[in-house]
Amino acid sequence: MSENKTISYWLILALPWIIAPFIHGQKTISDKTVSISQLYSRKIVAESEYVIPGHILVTDGKLYSNPPNYLSTDFISVADCDIIKCYLPPSKGGGVAFYDEGKRFISGINTEQGGVIKVKIPDATSFVRLSKRTDLAGLRYGARLYSSINRTKHALLVESHEITQRLNANLFSELTPNFFPVFVPSDSVCSKMGIKGINATGKNRNESQPFFRIPIHLKTRHGTILVACNSILEQNGVRNYSVVIARSENGGQTFNKRLICKGTNLSMIYDKQYDRIFFLHGLNYSVSTDDWQTWSDFKPMNIKKPQGWEKFYASPTVGIQLENGILAAPYILMNGLGKDISKNANAVVYSADFGKTWKVTAVTPDTIIANETTIAEYAPNQIMINARGGTEVQWGSPNPGRRVFVPVTPLQSERKDWHINEWKLHESDKQLIEPICNASFIACQYDKYRFGLFCNPHTTGKERKNLMLQVSSDFTHWTKVGLLTPFNRVVYGYCSLNYQNGQLSFVYEDKECGIIYADLTPFMDEILTKMIANKMLYKQD
Repeated sequence: MSENKTISYWLILALPWIIAPFIHGQKTISDKTVSISQLYSRKIVAESEYVIPGHILVTDGKLYSNPPNYLSTDFISVADCDIIKCYLPPSKGGGVAFYDEGKRFISGINTEQGGVIKVKIPDATSFVRLSKRTDLAGLRYGARLYSSINRTKHALLVESHEITQRLNANLFSELTPNFFPVFVPSDSVCSKMGIKGINATGKNRNESQPFFRIPIHLKTRHGTILVACNSILEQNGVRNYSVVIARSENGGQTFNKRLICKGTNLSMIYDKQYDRIFFLHGLNYSVSTDDWQTWSDFKPMNIKKPQGWEKFYASPTVGIQLENGILAAPYILMNGLGKDISKNANAVVYSADFGKTWKVTAVTPDTIIANETTIAEYAPNQIMINARGGTEVQWGSPNPGRRVFVPVTPLQSERKDWHINEWKLHESDKQLIEPICNASFIACQYDKYRFGLFCNPHTTGKERKNLMLQVSSDFTHWTKVGLLTPFNRVVYGYCSLNYQNGQLSFVYEDKECGIIYADLTPFMDEILTKMIANKMLYKQD
């Protein structure tokens, strides 16, 4: 295929835009399950009809549209409104557009078939306009604006069964998965664990309202979903951190929750060969052989902190198992804290004997700031590090973007010979946007294709928003698939992707809704289409 045709094909594939309405809902909370009940009741605050006439000129027996673009209504104020319900007539290019208080375009919805849509008005919207193509006859629109009667802090979970529409603007498509709550603000996690060896809490936590951060998750061959995160409880101005885990056997519809231990920075590895789950916490680990219904006591990994470093701990992400069976998890090395960080690098802790003993690879170059980190098997038995950069901005330096490392020498396939003695920057270093936030980076195998998926807040500003799913067929060039959170919705930003036997799932942390789970498997066709387009665009074999 020629280069021009390749680019044209890719552009065609990139056209679909989907917007998902986020509808307010109320929830019922228990210590084990969370469910969404009835929709919010709302009141109508405005209702009107709008007519946009056609503008066709006849000159020398020919028809011309004047002006040669779109016609719209005046700006319609939607201040303090939550929902707009519109009747859109069949019209190519007809629809509704959203604008901020400066009347700058935010996003838009159009439909060629017409019909009634009811969507949440995007955040920061002050005005809407109804529009149409000028080469069409006059069109009649109907619009109704709604406002909440009783808005509450926790009423922003997705009601995913509403109508979705195509977004015709230079934004990104919003994927519309079914979201299920895992941990919500004020959720109590009360079951006792009693794990020995690492400050097991075993204490009820319903005396206050914890909030939850930094989620990771995995899925086992049995379909069991495990979500772990930090539980943070503020008492007398002091934050107390614990690690909690939620377990679901019904596709994420309900979760059973338990405390694990005090502290932060957790990591998990699923040993697919022996169907075991390793939980890594600092330089200790625990093992579950029954899909995380029970755990072993924590044991020391018997590894030493690399020389010259003050801190050495697991990066808050899920580790991997290579084709040869090696278990691997990314770790962070750091001297100093916050603005006083002087060095920050990564290493991989791994086991070549299925968890009996553990070793540490070489450290990435300490001249390059690399904080929270993720790893993926980008080629058989080969590891790539994709790390959070940007700490330099605290010292007035530019944000370099994501830092990417691979071993200097290709790794041996035999487990006994597998080791990384030195890292180097990969050619994709600095190519991905770095909002100074952890990301999720995984490798997937589908039929003959190995490809990478990446997700982080796709923004260069200080606010973390627009969690963007991207795909790469060569782990070097990336193509955007779509947003996994509503456009411009500010979130905490940490997220976790997992791919297991053709099933793709996703967890992220929302500022108001807590930790949320979604099954992304329904979007695999779109992901694979974008992956093939990526492969063609960059002329890969």
